[in-house]
Amino acid sequence: MDSTIVAAIIAVAGSLFGVWIGSLISRKISRETIAATHRNAIELVRINSRKLAGFRLRESFAPELALLQYPEGRGIAEFSHILKTAFGKHQMAVNEFRFFLTGDELDSFNKAWEEYDDYPDFNEYMVFPATKEKDIQKAVIRIKDILEFTKDK
Repeated sequence: MDSTIVAAIIAVAGSLFGVWIGSLISRKISRETIAATHRNAIELVRINSRKLAGFRLRESFAPELALLQYPEGRGIAEFSHILKTAFGKHQMAVNEFRFFLTGDELDSFNKAWEEYDDYPDFNEYMVFPATKEKDIQKAVIRIKDILEFTKDK
């Protein structure tokens, strides 16, 4: 065989081998890129879902928190009724937000909610109206303790 033909065959074989190796490397990199993109997309959805649940939690407490902090013209006895009426709305938002917490953060959040929910004066106010300004401030503090978990990390 002529040396030119041998050189051409070697060149073609080398080129095909190079293309084959390049395709293997490219395929591996593509799979890794797709997997990383998928993981990042899932994490982004998780983060955005937590932010939305946090927004809903803050939103559920906002009207009552505003009334408790700025009671202009309201008698202190009205606050127990305000909190009792909104309790179901708060419970739903708390339950939704819990799905995005784990471990110690979930334990701390549950403790904050239980302190609000099991607050002796709060349960007493379901029957007897609040009589002290400091009791209203305790409720505000407990609400803020719950909402503290919605802050971005």
